[in-house]
Amino acid sequence: MASSTSIPTFDPTATPYPKARRDEDHVDIYQSAKRGKVEIEDPYHWLEVPPSESAETKAWVDAQVEFCEQTMAQNPDRQAFKEALTKNWNYPKFSAPALMDDGRYYMSYNTGLQNQYPFYRFNKSELPNYGSSEGPFGELFFDPNLLSEDGTISLAASSFSKSGKFWAYGLSKSGSDWYTAYVRSTEGSFEGVDDARKLGDKVEFVKHSSLTWTHDDKGFFYQRFPQEVSDDNLGTATASDQNAMIYYHRIGTDQSTDILVYSRPDEPTYIFGLQVTTDGKYAILSTARDTSTSALMHVAELGDGGLNGEAYKNLNWREIVGEWGSIYSCFANDGPKFYFSTNKDAKNYKIQTCDISNDKLVFEDLIKEDDKAVLSSISAVNENSLVLVYSRDVKDELYLYDLKGNKIKRLLPDFVGSVSGVRCKRQHDKFFLSISSYTNPGAVYVFDYSTKGETESKDVELLKETKMELKSNDFISVQEFYESKDGTKIPVTITRHKDVKLNGSAPLMLYGYGGFNISLDPRFSVTWMTWVHKYRGVLAVPNIRGGGEYGDGWHTDGVLDKKQNSYDDFLAAAEYLVKEGYTSEGKIIMNGGSNGGLLVAACTNQARDGLIGASVADVGVLDLLKFHKWTIGRLWTSDYGNPDKPEDFDFILPISPVHNIDPKKVLPPYLITTADHDDRVVPAHSFKMAATLQHTLAENPNPLVIRIDVKAGHGGGKPTAKIIDEACDKFGWASYQLGLKLHE
Repeated sequence: MASSTSIPTFDPTATPYPKARRDEDHVDIYQSAKRGKVEIEDPYHWLEVPPSESAETKAWVDAQVEFCEQTMAQNPDRQAFKEALTKNWNYPKFSAPALMDDGRYYMSYNTGLQNQYPFYRFNKSELPNYGSSEGPFGELFFDPNLLSEDGTISLAASSFSKSGKFWAYGLSKSGSDWYTAYVRSTEGSFEGVDDARKLGDKVEFVKHSSLTWTHDDKGFFYQRFPQEVSDDNLGTATASDQNAMIYYHRIGTDQSTDILVYSRPDEPTYIFGLQVTTDGKYAILSTARDTSTSALMHVAELGDGGLNGEAYKNLNWREIVGEWGSIYSCFANDGPKFYFSTNKDAKNYKIQTCDISNDKLVFEDLIKEDDKAVLSSISAVNENSLVLVYSRDVKDELYLYDLKGNKIKRLLPDFVGSVSGVRCKRQHDKFFLSISSYTNPGAVYVFDYSTKGETESKDVELLKETKMELKSNDFISVQEFYESKDGTKIPVTITRHKDVKLNGSAPLMLYGYGGFNISLDPRFSVTWMTWVHKYRGVLAVPNIRGGGEYGDGWHTDGVLDKKQNSYDDFLAAAEYLVKEGYTSEGKIIMNGGSNGGLLVAACTNQARDGLIGASVADVGVLDLLKFHKWTIGRLWTSDYGNPDKPEDFDFILPISPVHNIDPKKVLPPYLITTADHDDRVVPAHSFKMAATLQHTLAENPNPLVIRIDVKAGHGGGKPTAKIIDEACDKFGWASYQLGLKLHE
């Protein structure tokens, strides 16, 4: 049985958009390699000032919030879809357990609708009972839900000391990338977030950083930025993040006494990452200048740190990788013999070794590149074993190797989906992993070296399976390949309800990303499957160029002056899915977030009339002439180009969404989403896009709406209640605009 819905009408004269002042005199000057000086009007530049700092921006935001709510409220199935989402979300979600050096396993466990994921722990001897347990297992270690009533304070970092006696953790407010680090003792039971186990340490202004302990348990390294904004403006300020620094914090001391370990004031745009080797003897420093797969690497012997870590300010850094163009990641070491994964002369990655004590560094191949599969994950375990995950045609394959580079066997050979969360340390005799797919909500497996005899004859064992309301056998998922505009074959995974007929009658959700070498692996989404189930729809996820599904070459074929390939691939997917009867033109909902929001916005501008039924662009990079000026955006120039360079400007301007809205074009129902504390892709992108759309296409027969979430960021740490509300508004509204029927 289904509700009865018809396509709604929209009268822009009867429902006028909130007004936005236009500064017609504001012009920005750029240089074009082809045209010389170019003047670009920017009438809504004032919307770049966040509402926390501008009464005018706040008034516009408040008006848009009210307009959006009025628009969403018109959906007669809004509450019914929310109830269906809430019901399906209400199932236990858990991570694979991770053994710490205090002899206890730690895991996250959400009973279903908790806003944040509490931490639980149990003793090693209790592992056999973990798999069969119902509900949370073990004792509660930490519950972030107690940090705020609305769930908007979340865990942003987590790191146990070598002995397991201390836990350093970061707390983020309202989804901001900024976080503050604290320290707790792991001894005793949990009596509240501010109980006696919480130490007095408070480390502020940490961003894009892990918390890395020295093995003496005395302190940890972290990356911070100068304090250039007040605490109240963290998350809403838009200034470029520069002058990153690596510091060492000794527990029990004030942050003002922390030791500066590394900085590059001569290169203020560099960012850093620091890890400590598993034997605790070396610090490994990685330096990046952008988000490309290219970084420098230095290594230093740590020693004992001296009094309060003073010795760490003068570490003797040895250059390991001194040229841009490749990236090395260390996953194990035997003294000075380091084991790396790298893309050096290997677009699909390989494993090399290098003895860093030699005067001349020589990198030797241990496991060569697979030219048909991307090496995506490496874990050392049981002292001399490796767990490798390869992605072949966007399907993960799990292998055991030894540390001499010999393949032992493939595990789970019949599984089709994604392997994630491999949990182990090199000294452990077990490893755990989580798997899922578009139709499989997930399971945890264990491989135990200590009880199973010879490695060649054993496989991983199912430990714990996810159980939920939706049934996997109600859905069908297949992978197909289609041709893009230039003839390149693109994979697309298509998941549908079993009742859907391939006669073009079904609505289709087309989701994409295509950037930053990030792969869209087959992973379960209860929101997607609820939509597929309730609207008898189809989910299609094409793995377009710009992503990492086929290695570095796939990525570079969708960046800079080849960025248009990403959009051609996405639109070609839509045409293919219509041709093959999965849907019909006008029944496609395009969706993507962040770089995917840019994808949706660019493709909405470029799509032929009538192809797309509705567009939902989440937290998108929509002003490609200014993205590099805000927060961390400068790092994205490796994908998008630098608009301040004349050669780059010429390929950036034609695809920048806010600058390419055709006043003569009829756009489909269009929803742009953002959040007031998104300090990664700042809301100014979406603000300016919405204002430009509503002015340029004021008489568009379909609504052009912006949804602005409050006390929320780019997506990380978002509480469950907000996730459900947002999904209901986005996909329920888009479905209503297409006149779709909500099924029982």
